[in-house]
Amino acid sequence: MNDVREPMNQEVSNLIAFLLSDGSMNLKKSKNSVNHRISLEVVSKPLCEEFQRTCKNIFGRTSKIVERHRNLEHSKSFRMDIVISQEEAKRLLSLVKTFRTRPINGVATEAQIPDEVMEGNNEIKQNFLKIFASAEGSVILAIDKQRKWWAINRWISIKCCHPMIHNQIKQLLIDLGINAKSVVNDIRIKGKENLIKFRELISFLNGCKVTKKSLAHKLTISDWTLRHESRSYETQQARKLCHALTCDKGIWSESTL
Repeated sequence: MNDVREPMNQEVSNLIAFLLSDGSMNLKKSKNSVNHRISLEVVSKPLCEEFQRTCKNIFGRTSKIVERHRNLEHSKSFRMDIVISQEEAKRLLSLVKTFRTRPINGVATEAQIPDEVMEGNNEIKQNFLKIFASAEGSVILAIDKQRKWWAINRWISIKCCHPMIHNQIKQLLIDLGINAKSVVNDIRIKGKENLIKFRELISFLNGCKVTKKSLAHKLTISDWTLRHESRSYETQQARKLCHALTCDKGIWSESTL
């Protein structure tokens, strides 16, 4: 594993983004050794393939991606596990004390985005946010009926329940000139300028899927409503989002936003 301290290695920064979102690190004991296992399980195969590529670049080895079926949800996920040595784990844990983001007995863990990312250059911040948003983000498109008209509401939602990481994600967005606000555990990016900046500076990994089973995803829109919208910007962008969210492939593309 390469030196990750000064300056922050881009691949290691991406790995940390994976592990603080949908990833994990666990202790793996055997008769003759004690190692650690890092894992990622997501519903989008391209995201898991990017994790596989990142591990290959950092550790010089990787493992197979396993497709798993979720019987209760009638869906599937993709998982990859790789065993790393104590030394490799120690170097990662020197940057992040723990990768556990779920609270313990109601108390938040010490997980946080390392200073090397928070104080890194824009490229480090952009790629970190791309990975994190691809794992925990979604595009929200909703039609709300007002008194005499229909209003299109659209935003990007990034789910983050950990209080420290939540605030750090918002700060990284601010550092890139993107305004965001907190709504419970959601980080929401709204407004034309902010959405354009997000698309140009961050965006999502190509091929990441939007699924209707996403906790943050809701789609209440019809072609009839779109045809009767008067604002060309909202109509055009809403059509793109509607197509991206409802097409058979359900893929986020670079032109989605």
